[in-house]
Amino acid sequence: MPKKGSDPLVHFKAQDGDRTFDMDGPESVVWKFYREWKKDGEVPSHRQREAAQLTPPPAANARGNTSQLTNEEAERAFLKDDGGIVSLCGVPDTEKAQRDLLLALLLGQLVMAGRDRVFGAVLKRGAVQTGLNIKRIDYYLNTCSYVNTDGIGRSKSYGLNKEGVRRATEIVRLVLKGKRG
Repeated sequence: MPKKGSDPLVHFKAQDGDRTFDMDGPESVVWKFYREWKKDGEVPSHRQREAAQLTPPPAANARGNTSQLTNEEAERAFLKDDGGIVSLCGVPDTEKAQRDLLLALLLGQLVMAGRDRVFGAVLKRGAVQTGLNIKRIDYYLNTCSYVNTDGIGRSKSYGLNKEGVRRATEIVRLVLKGKRG
């Protein structure tokens, strides 16, 4: 949960006839622009959207687990595409590379997108974009002590616990050390 008084990040999409409203950002800002769109029929300009989204997402999940990564490290380590999929700049060179990649991607979702719970399909797409095809996310994360899970089957979501955030931060820093330039 966001801190009391903070504005949670949301994605909102609406369609009215042939007009479409689609925006990510702080909840109060998205609703403000949506009300203007409904009233005036105009979508906010790109500059207005950028200005509204200058507030970085909180790097803490609902249980208060915070990342130790600096903003610079996060920007060097993670890429976020237009669809909200977060990928890592490289595959971890560790004994359990698949599991460690998934932990790093969970941290990336937390830091870059403000999501503390992530569905397996989103993690899988992030892993593919990073360069590792993982067929079954649950094989690596169901027995992992760094991860909390909710749901069953396709609706299962994953999130990092305190130790998971610490371990994922270590993994990201190892990947960054291996990356030159």
